[in-house]
Amino acid sequence: MDKTVIPLCQSTELSPVDLTEKIMKKYYVFCLAILWNQILGANEAKDPYTWDIRERDIRIEMRYPNNKLKAIVLSYDDGFSEDLRLVQLLNKYGLRGTFHINSARLSTPNYMKKKDIKEHFGKHEISAHGANHQGLLGLTPADRIYEFIEDRRALEALSGKLVRGMAYPFGSYDPDGLELLESMGFEYARTVEATHDFRIPANFLLWHPSAHKFGVEDDPARDGATFQLVEDFLTRKHQALLYLWGHSWEYQKKWDMVEELFSLLSGQPDVVSLTHIDLVAYLKAFRQLRISADKTIIHNPSATKLFLRVYDGRLTSEKASYTIELEPAATLRLEN
Repeated sequence: MDKTVIPLCQSTELSPVDLTEKIMKKYYVFCLAILWNQILGANEAKDPYTWDIRERDIRIEMRYPNNKLKAIVLSYDDGFSEDLRLVQLLNKYGLRGTFHINSARLSTPNYMKKKDIKEHFGKHEISAHGANHQGLLGLTPADRIYEFIEDRRALEALSGKLVRGMAYPFGSYDPDGLELLESMGFEYARTVEATHDFRIPANFLLWHPSAHKFGVEDDPARDGATFQLVEDFLTRKHQALLYLWGHSWEYQKKWDMVEELFSLLSGQPDVVSLTHIDLVAYLKAFRQLRISADKTIIHNPSATKLFLRVYDGRLTSEKASYTIELEPAATLRLEN
């Protein structure tokens, strides 16, 4: 008996034109479905309790005052008479300095007069350095209090301003005695330990500077290292703090070099010159910011105007990076 074999399925080959038409019909249906869903959901508010970490890819960075990327602090110790020449040069180049003074040595040979403090340092900071320049580790707690409270009292009387910072005489400090300094009203204390970098310290009472500027001896290598550090700082493309310290009496044969350095630092478009206490006040204000968990609400509880750089991953690349100015006591909401 003849048997007819019936295939389970028959091949139905489509022509290229028919196949293209079939694919396009399915694509149109798919697009219409997406459009319809968008129309239906257009008037629906987004669930405020739905939180996607990928949609909150926001980074907030500090900018220095006047929206500058970098800052410099110039710091000088002891109160020698040559400080007056330093002040003249700083004023000439629009820079600001911090001067750590031994008040008990004022109006003695080689030191400034007491009247100079109020007459010449109006644009600059007066800071404590111990009334008699006594190393901290060699003093009893009572003597420490006298040396720095008396220095602070005398300098405030001479300058008519609050004295809120200090530099350790001889760079001598006691890590276990920081609470005592804080209780005396000091908000920062500078050491002499060079970091050779541009970081902001975690502990303001152990503030290590970037470098000791130049030095009293003729040392081309050391002098060149100072200029190299400054050049590295100026060419950096991200946040940086350059902190240089020294003594005016070290520059007897180096005033031309000092002026060259000031000229180099002056007028840089992305650099602001600050006193040490102004920097500390600004950093403290930034640390006091109150920011929501998703980083879209920022509150400034301080009395300081802050500049912030926002990198917002929710936005297109053209708008993802922008600067905001946050006034004192202001609250800002970042919008999509």
